[in-house]
Amino acid sequence: MAYRKLPQRLPGHYVPALTDALLTARRRVLEASTVVPWGCATDHALRSIVAAIDALRAMLKHLSGDLWDMDSDLSAALRSSDRARRPITLENPFPLLGDLRTLRDALRSAQDHVAVDGAVYQALQMVDATIMGLTVLLTGDETYFHPMGGGTTDGQRAAEARKLARERGEIVPSDGRDFGLKGWQ
Repeated sequence: MAYRKLPQRLPGHYVPALTDALLTARRRVLEASTVVPWGCATDHALRSIVAAIDALRAMLKHLSGDLWDMDSDLSAALRSSDRARRPITLENPFPLLGDLRTLRDALRSAQDHVAVDGAVYQALQMVDATIMGLTVLLTGDETYFHPMGGGTTDGQRAAEARKLARERGEIVPSDGRDFGLKGWQ
């Protein structure tokens, strides 16, 4: 088997899927940032993801500039003074986690096609690390996005199915509340 050196740039056919995942996740993260108090740990984690996505965007140079202007309408909400009186946690973090899962999968796929430890690889890894930081902050679970292996029990498969159903919006809170991760089945 011959060793083939991977390019420093991402192949063009991977860019559309990555672009779509980046834009969707960035928009969802900015929306989530408007409902938590400014300066709390969740806000810092959300802003870190936006910064990492923007850094990746600047590096790739493949993304259209006009697509990134779609979040300008959120700027007033982000500067709103009533953010200090909002709860620190998100009411329903699962749609955000679903978009972050999609983005994380696209990032992992893109990493397979660029040189390991190259600049693009490191930028992709930076976005992934910020996603994991926010996920641990929201769920308290460091293994939230870990894939299930061959020795997975039926109970673990059922828990994973519930987690994915919550991300798709198919499961509602068990106690009628819509706050954080407590009360979800």
